[in-house]
Amino acid sequence: MEAMEDIELLREYAQQRSEPAFTELVNRHIDFVYSTALRLVSESQLAEDVTQLVFIRLARKAGSFRDGTILSGWLYRTTQFVAQTALRSDWRRRKRENLAMQFTELNRDSESVWKEVAPLLEQAVAQLRQADQDAVLLRFFAGKSLREVGDALGISDDTAQKRVNRALEKMRTYFAKHGVVASVAAIAPAISAHAVQTAPVGLASNLVTASLTGGSAAGIGGITLNALKAMALAKLKFATVTGLVAAILFTGAVVTTRMRPDATAVVLRGTVRTPDGKPLAGALVRAATPQAYVRLYQTTNSVSSTNGTVALTNTTGGVSNRLTRTPKQTLSTNTAMDGSFVISLAELPKDGLAAVVVNSDAGYALVTAPELSANPDVIVQPWARIEGVLRVGKSFASNETVNIGIWGATELYDWNLVQHGASTKTDANGRFVFPRVAPVDVWLTHLVMVKTNDWRQSGHHYVKVSPGDQIVVQLGGVGRVLTGRVPWNPTNKLVFYGSMWANAAPGARHPRNWKDISREEQRKYERAWRDSPEGELFKDSVRNYEFPVQSNGTFRVYDVRPGFYRMQLRADEPAPDGKGIRHAAEVEVLVDVPEMFAGESDEPIDIGTLSPKPVRP
Repeated sequence: MEAMEDIELLREYAQQRSEPAFTELVNRHIDFVYSTALRLVSESQLAEDVTQLVFIRLARKAGSFRDGTILSGWLYRTTQFVAQTALRSDWRRRKRENLAMQFTELNRDSESVWKEVAPLLEQAVAQLRQADQDAVLLRFFAGKSLREVGDALGISDDTAQKRVNRALEKMRTYFAKHGVVASVAAIAPAISAHAVQTAPVGLASNLVTASLTGGSAAGIGGITLNALKAMALAKLKFATVTGLVAAILFTGAVVTTRMRPDATAVVLRGTVRTPDGKPLAGALVRAATPQAYVRLYQTTNSVSSTNGTVALTNTTGGVSNRLTRTPKQTLSTNTAMDGSFVISLAELPKDGLAAVVVNSDAGYALVTAPELSANPDVIVQPWARIEGVLRVGKSFASNETVNIGIWGATELYDWNLVQHGASTKTDANGRFVFPRVAPVDVWLTHLVMVKTNDWRQSGHHYVKVSPGDQIVVQLGGVGRVLTGRVPWNPTNKLVFYGSMWANAAPGARHPRNWKDISREEQRKYERAWRDSPEGELFKDSVRNYEFPVQSNGTFRVYDVRPGFYRMQLRADEPAPDGKGIRHAAEVEVLVDVPEMFAGESDEPIDIGTLSPKPVRP
């Protein structure tokens, strides 16, 4: 009887928006829900938040409860679900706070900090853009005050302070990635106290004497090479030098090569190592540029000229691959016994973009040219393995194509130059395997034919892949089924098909000076954001569904996860001149797919009849 009274109160609220009815429900069950939440989250404030969310869900679903539903059971299961979600969010927040606290509390003496950061200092400074480099060098190496730094750089004291702080934070991040954890407050005095040492007695007078006597040709050449090295490290831009052309090595060194006056060379050089630091011999190393991209899972010694479209990756427009004959172009090679490699490019990469990718049984590595410049050691990470089963509704999907790929971005140019797309077929039981997967964020999709010979990727199941992971997934088989229809006239020649896109979580928010920072800094910012809790939420929310419309105008979309979506139905028709087809009509609606809890019906959600409007040619 009590359960029936609960249902009656819910219906009264759902039909009449009766506040007294809902208040009575809250008074009946709030102690039970709060107590359950408190046991699960062990914190009163968080338990209150969970309780509030549970009753908000109850209000939203008030009209969907059937006779015989035990409300106490529904509230208990919903409280468990909401509490688990809250715990994950709260844990991420606390993790960030604790990490920040650790950094700010690491107030070690400058000498101990210096011993750890000194071996990495040059690389940390090298990865700064020139403006930040100048600020750091003036402040800590030259011992200038902030006012003097500002005067030298033509900026205000406040701007100089911000620039120095920004540079120190970037250096701190670099140190942390290489195992040295120290706060900015500890790094600054350590560099200031120890970076500049007194030169040996007599060195200055010797240099003056050499300078006044004009020096030697070798000395002049050395100064030129040092200047070029500084330019390469500070700006990380490619330069064209006429006459005796300098070939820029992205190890930070420069060599000279006698070439034709109009020729230019780029040389990529490094050493491939396993995670334990041992050199890796025989690994396939390939250079990728906008003129010649690389397909990661194609392991032959070849590189395709001009970029194309690959699953789930942004691409760069095709550029003609005009290569000079001097020096010899080498787009791929295998590492020597000591793990070393040298790749010569006879043409400057478009926009100065280049990357090196390593593919070996031992693992995978992808580094940009600036990263190679800062550190010539390329460390491979073990491959991961992904296997799973594909379902469409409750049925196993046999002989279907499953794709794996990454979600690119303009800033992540290395993921555009090196395409990470691959595909495989499911067996009779819907099983599929990707035995070798790069340890990056990937999405799994399966191909759906929305109209004749038009296959599209659907589903977008996000998987975070770490080195050496053995991952088992299920594609499809969960979620709701959506149905609907379009008005159908058998005499027309329209061909309908549909798409759904989820309302994704907010993307990365770029700083105000986004256009002023280097491309490499933009790439690092994007990668760091994607690894943040906000980035994880965004990646998990990226999904779409593609579906055909049957010849009678009905459609059915399987396995749709809860969320808000834009659904669009389009129609094509033969062009009036008989050449090809044209877009004829479309309709777009918003669809709310609710969560389905235990005990609820999994009957299809009927979207209703959608009426596309003609599109003007």
